Amino acid sequence: MKIANVMISRVQGGIEQMFLHYNTALTRLGNDVVSVVDNKCQLVNDIKTPYVKINFNKFNLLLIFKLYFALKNFAPDIIIVHQKKAIPLFKLVARLLKAKVVGVAHNPKTKRLEKCDAVISITNNQKEKMAAHGLNADKIFAVPNMVEAQKQEPQYKPYHQPIVFGTMGRFDPAKGFADFILALSVLKQRCIPFKAVIGGKNNSTYAEEEKRIFQLVQDLDLQNEVEFCGWVNDKQKFFDGIDIFVLPSLEEAFGIVLLEAALAKKPIIFSTADGPKEVFENTGAALMFERGNSQMLANKMNELVKNQSLSQELAQKAYDLVEEKYTIEAGAKVLQSTLQKIMEKN
Repeated sequence: MKIANVMISRVQGGIEQMFLHYNTALTRLGNDVVSVVDNKCQLVNDIKTPYVKINFNKFNLLLIFKLYFALKNFAPDIIIVHQKKAIPLFKLVARLLKAKVVGVAHNPKTKRLEKCDAVISITNNQKEKMAAHGLNADKIFAVPNMVEAQKQEPQYKPYHQPIVFGTMGRFDPAKGFADFILALSVLKQRCIPFKAVIGGKNNSTYAEEEKRIFQLVQDLDLQNEVEFCGWVNDKQKFFDGIDIFVLPSLEEAFGIVLLEAALAKKPIIFSTADGPKEVFENTGAALMFERGNSQMLANKMNELVKNQSLSQELAQKAYDLVEEKYTIEAGAKVLQSTLQKIMEKN
């Protein structure tokens, strides 16, 4: 198949990472792939396919013709769009190219997805939610997110002294960083020595939340225990520096970072947010707590502090689970099969 993979974001994050993984997955299975990215794309140096750069503006009619002529000789069968706001533009381009548009739903919001010929949902739970909100269930296909497999299986490492907890994400209230910090405060009240590292980058959208989180650390007298390490470019170094990974999200469509933590052989504690719950619930590969319940989170953290053998067992099970179901090799087969089904539909 000939596939145009579109990512018009100007930031870095999970969606942008999945765009790159789609490129890798599709090219490894022999598809011809061209990327379409914004002029201010921060990941352009990581793109391994031919690419077209545009100054995205969903109201720019001239851009439709620019894209048409840029893609005309390539003649894609499918255009995969990772940001919903770009769907109307690429639907018009697709009509000129006689291609199908596939929207990747990285969250359960259905706006603009009805314009697509097919929709990829990153979880089955999200697929059901979108269908319940009126999106045609027959054109929704579940394809989970994926991560690059390790070159070799890492060895489980004993805890640092003191133990180090880690979490990572945007300073978005939905990421639940406040609950993570409240749980750390409980551990300190119980006289359990620890360190904690929070990886993430602020932008103007979440500036107030960042201030709130920093202030909470001060108010709870955790400034000596908690480190804010900023945007994590070297994830292997981040995971090497922690013992237990915590995802305290109040809302999380998937949680790619959980897959990365699992491949780094780190035991995981995750909230009951929809995405992580679908991946790990009833697998015996991680500990789950009720989202928003910092006391329960503290108890789960304390459980792993006291039981390093349990941590090792969880880490191995999580690693095996991700290797089996969520690597690019596994995900590529599901993605390829899905796109073939879409091509066969009228």
